[in-house]
Amino acid sequence: MRSVCDLETLRALFTTREARMLRSLHVAMAGAGRSPPEVFDAWMHRESDTVQAATQAFGEREVLEAGIRALTTLSPSLRALLGPLLQLYALTRLEADLAWFLCEGLVRPEVGAAVPQRARQLCADLAPHWRTLVDGFGIPEYLVAAPIAADWTEYNKVDNRGEVLGVKF
Repeated sequence: MRSVCDLETLRALFTTREARMLRSLHVAMAGAGRSPPEVFDAWMHRESDTVQAATQAFGEREVLEAGIRALTTLSPSLRALLGPLLQLYALTRLEADLAWFLCEGLVRPEVGAAVPQRARQLCADLAPHWRTLVDGFGIPEYLVAAPIAADWTEYNKVDNRGEVLGVKF
């Protein structure tokens, strides 16, 4: 396996996971019966977790591939910023399902152990560019506000019941 953050390696992992999840769902549904109530019961009850896992694997692979396609159309300066962001997305999703990748033998333990650290390093590398990323994605200012970044002494003088209204950030 190439580097844990290599986008082509990550794409291969996500594609393999999706294929295995879909195969598992296919096998399960093939044995579900033929009548509509049997199929419904299998899909909605017995295989609900399999359905959800397959759809999530599909979505994550699709997002990764769309990001890789988009990178090919960007200027070098944008690629330098969005490439690591796409790697961070993929590594975060890999980390979330790392046990599955390890159990399936798709990721070696030493590679899996490096995933969280590499994701944290990408966060640190991208942190200085947070404003550019927020502005570039058009995220409204009111969604960016974080109480933890404000004056907590002032904020906690009264019981705010978790609200951030009226707090100056």
